[in-house]
Amino acid sequence: MRVCIIGIDGLEYNLVRKWKLRGLMQKRYGYFIVTDEYFNKEGVPYTPKVWATVISGIKPKEHKVSGFYSWGKVLDLIRRAPIVRHIKGKRFLAYKLGLKPKASRVSNSLFDLTEDAIAVYVPGYNDVLKVYLTILKSFKGGMFLKEGLNEYVKTIWRIHKLRKKRTFEEIKKDWKLFMTYFDLLDLLGHLYYVKYPKKLRIAYMEMDRVVEKIRRIVPEDTVILILSDHGMEESPDSITGNHSGRAFWSINIDTEWRPEDFTDIYKAVVRWLGSS
Repeated sequence: MRVCIIGIDGLEYNLVRKWKLRGLMQKRYGYFIVTDEYFNKEGVPYTPKVWATVISGIKPKEHKVSGFYSWGKVLDLIRRAPIVRHIKGKRFLAYKLGLKPKASRVSNSLFDLTEDAIAVYVPGYNDVLKVYLTILKSFKGGMFLKEGLNEYVKTIWRIHKLRKKRTFEEIKKDWKLFMTYFDLLDLLGHLYYVKYPKKLRIAYMEMDRVVEKIRRIVPEDTVILILSDHGMEESPDSITGNHSGRAFWSINIDTEWRPEDFTDIYKAVVRWLGSS
């Protein structure tokens, strides 16, 4: 069998149900609770740790991916020191000094299971650091300055279109394992979850359409697994969205299988790829 994994950062189970997004639901769907081994220091599920586990099948303490990128062991230790951690602008100062980060990578992944594998901007494997940093740099003035916020939102949608374009280019090729990743719902979920749910719904409907199109393109003998690293809920300040501990999943086949941890994905893919 072929396997197609659609990774959707920040996809919230409760919103999929509320808005009846059938493309995202598929035949079987649900969520499992993200455990604290995948949390960051603020106590919420952390994207790089999760996706590194999804594609490697091993826990964070083993793959040791703790961020989207690394400046090297020495600089990472300095950046995380209590006296330095909360200083603003460390990243941009490093750029001016000529220092460049490297994207975090796992040593072994799902994509080593078959020669016929395609990955589109998958965190921990082949995500393009420039894309991630472009979004960060566009967040000038944060959400409290309208001009800065508008530029940030435009950049988010522009990057989403880039991911979508690349996905539909690559998925038409020959493959046995395909994975793509979208961060639209996470980025806009932080902005819109509390005060602008109608705007957030537009983004969810967009992802529902993307999934429906993928489902029409892939061959019939394909297991389609949709997976999120966490969901989204109201933050303690009641202003923004915050990562929830609900990891959404859905699958297009009738099966009793249901994930209980991110390590379950790797084992399932091995089994599906081995099925005739």
